[in-house]
Amino acid sequence: MKQKLKTQTPNHHIKSSLIRGGLLFSLPFFSLLTGSATFAQINPCPRIFYEEPHNNRVLVPQGCPPNAFTAKQQATTTPPTPETRPIQPPTSPVTQPPLPEKTQTAIATVTVKDGQVNVQLINSTGVGISYQAIGQTEVRTLNPKEEFALRNLPTPITITLVRQDSGFLKVIPKESSPGTLTLTLDESAEFGDNQGAIRINANGQVFFN
Repeated sequence: MKQKLKTQTPNHHIKSSLIRGGLLFSLPFFSLLTGSATFAQINPCPRIFYEEPHNNRVLVPQGCPPNAFTAKQQATTTPPTPETRPIQPPTSPVTQPPLPEKTQTAIATVTVKDGQVNVQLINSTGVGISYQAIGQTEVRTLNPKEEFALRNLPTPITITLVRQDSGFLKVIPKESSPGTLTLTLDESAEFGDNQGAIRINANGQVFFN
């Protein structure tokens, strides 16, 4: 049997050429589309963030140039740099104890003549009493029932008085004559009467010191 040969018409050649041409045309176009899509994916700062309304409403991603809204947010959240000043160590105030005349009431007053006074000591106790006019005499002893006069003491002056048996001492001050202060020393059983010193100010006021 004779096989029938297939004949190709001109239309068949045209279709094949169109198909091949279509493939060749579509491949570059597809590559262009995929390339542009890839570029859109790797762009971290798209233009939409810098166009309205996003320019004034949306923060740009980190690392992108700030748009108007991002710039406003950065201006409000960035704290101002504090002014630096040299640190000075605190200074401790020098505290001085108040003078007796500022915290106590004068127990007596004596007339001061030319800045000086006389002090008469009377020991009414049964024990010896050690006394000293600070800056004027050494420590001395006034025996029981004895008296002694300290004359021309400059004011202000402090006189210490201590019983030698460490007992309590009651001091009774009195101006016996103008310019002379008499201190009568007597025994006492009360702790509050343990007086250690008498101070005479320049104005003649007398205080327990």
